[in-house]
Amino acid sequence: MKKDGKEGHAQKFNSLISKIAKGEKGAFEEFYGIFGKFIVLAAKTVTGEKEFLDEAVDDVLVKIWNAAPSMPHIKNPFGWLYTVAVNCAKDRRKSGRIYEDIGDIAVEDGGIAAVENSDSFTRLLSGLDDDERQIILMHICEDLSFKDIARALARPLSSVTSVYYRSLSKIRNCFK
Repeated sequence: MKKDGKEGHAQKFNSLISKIAKGEKGAFEEFYGIFGKFIVLAAKTVTGEKEFLDEAVDDVLVKIWNAAPSMPHIKNPFGWLYTVAVNCAKDRRKSGRIYEDIGDIAVEDGGIAAVENSDSFTRLLSGLDDDERQIILMHICEDLSFKDIARALARPLSSVTSVYYRSLSKIRNCFK
């Protein structure tokens, strides 16, 4: 998704949710194509384990599918998705439910498979709190500017940049 700020992301998110609610063919796949990587990364910061990760992502997608018909307009889709993904991952981890694999799904260009296999990335993020992880993911994975992140999170720009650089410092300390 191109960098077009909070309004563009929110507009696309809400448009796709509306299409999903109406049962339009391909809407859910398009939604996942745009927001899926972010959901996976957010959930992985909590689970760290493939079995829990897959189930947590499934839980998020089921919640979105079921909530679409009655979902209100979301002004901050990345914040909302991050919260839902982290909560689903925490619930999944607490429950300890692990389901048997039903087969591997081929993903083109590495996509989600590459993210799931990035254990070093997950280890680095595990040392950060939820707020720090969210800002890092929004900036690095979604390529949002600090200004866009500040608007999306309704926080001062200086606060967002401070959290980001403090988080990078924590990550650098992992290498020492």
